[in-house]
Amino acid sequence: IVRAEIATALGRSKGKAARDALIAAAGEPAARVRRAIAGALGSFRDAEAAATLRGYLGAAEAKPRRRSRAAIVGDPGDVSYYVQANAAASLGRTLDGSAFDALTAVLGRPAHNDVITAAALTGLGALRDARALPLLLEHTAWGVHQNSRRAAVAALGALAPHVDDTARTRIGERLQELLDDRW
Repeated sequence: IVRAEIATALGRSKGKAARDALIAAAGEPAARVRRAIAGALGSFRDAEAAATLRGYLGAAEAKPRRRSRAAIVGDPGDVSYYVQANAAASLGRTLDGSAFDALTAVLGRPAHNDVITAAALTGLGALRDARALPLLLEHTAWGVHQNSRRAAVAALGALAPHVDDTARTRIGERLQELLDDRW
């Protein structure tokens, strides 16, 4: 627990040395600590932090020091769904150019309570990339897991200030439609 709190504190400090320490610890055996590291790395808007986060998601070009599910059951990404979820949400906050492709690649990845997809949607909203709009709208539909729907709605709100007027109008219309949703 102490190491996870240290990782969180390092993320708040936002210094280069803190980022380097988090990246160096990315292969920590304890999932709780890797989860905190993934969350903390979202505070850094640089390629090194983004590469480590992509590694937690199983991106082929990333070479993180992490426990890989690939070695265990043939799936990409960290062995913990919740580490992957924190990595997805944080990757969007880095505003890295590679984040859109990495986040869309994990949409629909099976996980407990759809946490990876929900976090990827959150990351897409934080990314401020208008290409995310159709994906977010699609994930607000009836029949999508409730956690992902909720994340998509929140992500639309986060994305709205960063898109053009036409897209902002579409977001407003969809949110108004959702007011009458059975959900």
